[in-house]
Amino acid sequence: MQPSNPHIFSTEKLASSLNQFDAIIDVRSPAEFALDHIPGAINLPVLSNDERIEIGTLYKQVSPFAAKKLGAAYVS
Repeated sequence: MQPSNPHIFSTEKLASSLNQFDAIIDVRSPAEFALDHIPGAINLPVLSNDERIEIGTLYKQVSPFAAKKLGAAYVS
């Protein structure tokens, strides 16, 4: 059993708590955001769609470490 994290909201709690936030910021790529997001959320992506594909390919074909290293460079 995973320990409870007070910063992770259940769907039910989030729905009833949305009015407590000035903005909901979604940092996923634009393609991920387009697939599904919280209504009213703002998309401020950390990676572009192309960068996300590049990182995912590197993760699968080379190594998770190499992908995390490049991802960290993109983010910084």
